[in-house]
Amino acid sequence: MGENIFLFTLFSSLGDALIISNVVTKARTVGERCFIAHLNNPHIDAFLPQELKHCSFNVLSSNGLFLLWQALISERRKGAIVFGIQQAPGSLRGFYFLSLLKKIAAVDYVVDDNLYDADIVIPKKSGYILDIHLDQVCKLSGKEIKGESRSLSLPEVLRSSVLDVDPFLVGIHPWSRRWKEPAFVWSFEQWATFIELAATTCNSSFIVFGRDPRFDEFQSFLKYRLPHNVYAKIIFSPVRNIQEMTGVISRCQILISVNTGVVHIAYALQKRMVILNGPTFDFWIPKSDNIRSIKDTYALYDGSDKQGNNLKFPMVSRIDVNMVLKEFLGLIGSR
Repeated sequence: MGENIFLFTLFSSLGDALIISNVVTKARTVGERCFIAHLNNPHIDAFLPQELKHCSFNVLSSNGLFLLWQALISERRKGAIVFGIQQAPGSLRGFYFLSLLKKIAAVDYVVDDNLYDADIVIPKKSGYILDIHLDQVCKLSGKEIKGESRSLSLPEVLRSSVLDVDPFLVGIHPWSRRWKEPAFVWSFEQWATFIELAATTCNSSFIVFGRDPRFDEFQSFLKYRLPHNVYAKIIFSPVRNIQEMTGVISRCQILISVNTGVVHIAYALQKRMVILNGPTFDFWIPKSDNIRSIKDTYALYDGSDKQGNNLKFPMVSRIDVNMVLKEFLGLIGSR
């Protein structure tokens, strides 16, 4: 029997690129090989080790799609079995893409955890997306990846960005690319209220960081809204790239953030976190004893990010400030 090839789709951005690059490198440690099909993702090639860059294909271009097809056909002719796995379980976009590759003889089996028409169904055993994919690789290969080998780790390109921890610095990351939808963000007023309450109950400084066109507007709002002694505790750090982002996160003892790729970097750095979640599926949320995940308790239905303005679905904007403060103070007390 030939070797296995695991083809992962990567149709999202930063956090998913970090996770899939981890899957690829961890599978390699047990002798398994992975390919990645992405849509011009700006991070994946930087995150992969040099010796694995040839395994990444930008299928947004016809040339990239052809090169992927050619590589998979070549592997199958050598006797390899190609398993197609979408990075988001249940993703119809990934499923249809992999089904197309199967029709043109580039994939043997489409794998998922819940689609009834997948060729191979592997139920989820673990809650976090990294563990789900490692479980799939282990189940299909008959090999084990366990212990510390399963930890989410930063790629080499980001390790040099890691700085010393300030035990009294709290990171604030309010930004989402879907900032116009109340399902994914808190208002400026909610953040101001939280910072004021937190500043009066703990001896911490705050660093507001990230990339967003409203960064200066937020800084001006806080200067107008907060008492001077509270505003003086805030450092403002707009970042230009992922390296600077990692540096800021590494300095923080605790991070308060909406659920974006930033929380995966913080998880790799083993940071304490309070994560504000809207209609985000649970498998995207990192899990540890030092992470508090808060969801909207007023929602009628569980999340779907296609329903970003539907009040029946979870919304970050409805998460109570006092709930976040309670979890934050609990983490502060455990440091």
